[in-house]
Formats: sequence, C-alpha cells, structure tokens
Amino acid sequence: MRNTIKGLLAASAMLPAIVLAEASNYNYVEARYLNGDRFGFDVNGWGMEGSVKIDDRWFLNAGFSDLNNDARRREFRYSEDSQRLGLGFIMGENETASVYASVAYSKLRTGGRMTDFPEVGDVLRESDRLNGYDLGFGVRINLVPDTELHLAVNYTDYGSGNDVTIPSVGLIYNFTDEWAGFVDYQYKSERDMIGLGIRFYYPY
Repeated sequence: MRNTIKGLLAASAMLPAIVLAEASNYNYVEARYLNGDRFGFDVNGWGMEGSVKIDDRWFLNAGFSDLNNDARRREFRYSEDSQRLGLGFIMGENETASVYASVAYSKLRTGGRMTDFPEVGDVLRESDRLNGYDLGFGVRINLVPDTELHLAVNYTDYGSGNDVTIPSVGLIYNFTDEWAGFVDYQYKSERDMIGLGIRFYYPY
C-alpha cells in the first residue's frame, strides 16, 4: 500500500497543467494516522496540527505527534513524541497557488527500552529530550477546484549535530467547504513517514 501511495503522489506532482481554483485556506485543524520508519524500527501513531491566519500574510501553526513500535511483538520498544509552535509568512498568493515560509520552536522526546525479560523488568532504558527550531518552506497548488498539492521542505536543528532536512509531498481533497481528507509522505533515510488524515476548515 505504501508503494501505491508514493506512486500516486509522484504522479500528481507531474501533472502538466493547473486550473483556476480558490486560494489556499490557512484556517484549519487536522488529525492523522502515521506509519513509517525510525532508525530501522517500523513505527505508527497519530498526530494533530492546526493553523490560523492572523492577517493577510501571517499565520500561526502548531502541532504534535506520538509514535511507537509494537512492544508486544518487538524485543526493543521505541517511542517518540514531538511538539511544534511557530509563525508563518505567506510570501505570495493567488487563486491557484501560495508560497510560504515558517519558523517554529520544536521539542522532541525519544525513548527506548529492552523488553526481552519482562519478569525482571526493563534491562535497558534510554531517553532524550531535545529543544530546537524548525525552518520550513512550502508551496500549496490548487490542481483542480477540490484538490490541492502541497510540496514542502523542513530543516530542524536540535543542536550538537542533531539536525535533519526532510522534504514532503501531500495531496488534499476537499469533500465540502469545511471537510477534507489528505495523504502525505515525508522522506529521509531511516525517517520516512506516511500520514493519512482528515482536516476541518473553520471560519475566522
């Protein structure tokens, strides 16, 4: 299924034409199921994100995610949760596309423990709590009136060599003026992730 989704997103990125559609909406809240890879571990979890436009050019954005592998079937349990709070600037916008940049405070907690010997408890436990910043750049393109293509790249730095650049591509389909479904894919070696979710647009 993951290869199929990747193929659909790649195909959408190569569409030759963009037709007239409504401008991008930056007032939304969304929830998503996440499935992917973290350093060789198959992980899954969920996340939420929200955005609100505070004037014609500026918007606030916040989000969090919670990931882990299945400890019942793994000898080593990995967990990860992250939070982000930031400010975005719309560099350009018309009826078919918008270009934005963002900066955010980012917080990450990772943990792992061995689960080989439950009768004696955890034999290994490690945990990291990191704070840093995230820089983002993205383009939102209205392919047809109900479908949007989202291309982005994010650079996150937690200091001490803990930095990563992750490109992403997403496809959003609007069922109504208020509700949409979406799929997105982030790729980085040992850090790929697929998200499937639902979005609610609210008036502001």
